[in-house]
Amino acid sequence: TRRQLPVVFLTHTWSSGFAEAKLQAVDASFMPLGLLLHFARHDANEVLVALRDKDNYNRALPTTDSARFRTYAENPEIATLVNTLYHTTFVTTGRTDLSAVFIPDVLRVNTATAPVKLAGDSGFSRLSFIGGDTTGGAAGGWPNGRRLGDDVVDIALTAVASGPAYSTITIVGDNVNGNDEPYNAVFPYSGTPHSGTKNRKDPVVLP
Repeated sequence: TRRQLPVVFLTHTWSSGFAEAKLQAVDASFMPLGLLLHFARHDANEVLVALRDKDNYNRALPTTDSARFRTYAENPEIATLVNTLYHTTFVTTGRTDLSAVFIPDVLRVNTATAPVKLAGDSGFSRLSFIGGDTTGGAAGGWPNGRRLGDDVVDIALTAVASGPAYSTITIVGDNVNGNDEPYNAVFPYSGTPHSGTKNRKDPVVLP
């Protein structure tokens, strides 16, 4: 049998859908080593942090996130841009609902939850808990950690569009709903890369 190692995932509690976001725990699931996926930090950078600070965010220690980057969650630039382009009315200031999830102060560990569903499993949703994909009452995927197949951009944009009240969940996305290659159930788990037009394994054709 394959050796399995614990994988730690972020867990958040969402009452009434998105209604009340608060950090609850960290869910430790057991998965093959190849599924040791990184946390939500990169994805918060992708959607929320302004362009001028994206590189700084990548270089910074997570312990400095609250002091240096909380403003990007509480005053999301992406909401302002979408409002300007599409004449929406997304809330652009005072978004403590976003900072509670994307820039938490404390992470705790809960080892009692079952393994999460993976891409290709029955019940897996690219939209995580928005699509009804939960484990032990917590999000089965991002922002509860990140699995291959989690549509982190659509999840984050939906949070930006729906809060802070979350009385209505407004699904927002980038129109890319899946990987162009299926994920593998065994190592290396990622989809098989395209070979391109030339490959060093191709036979040499002499003139």
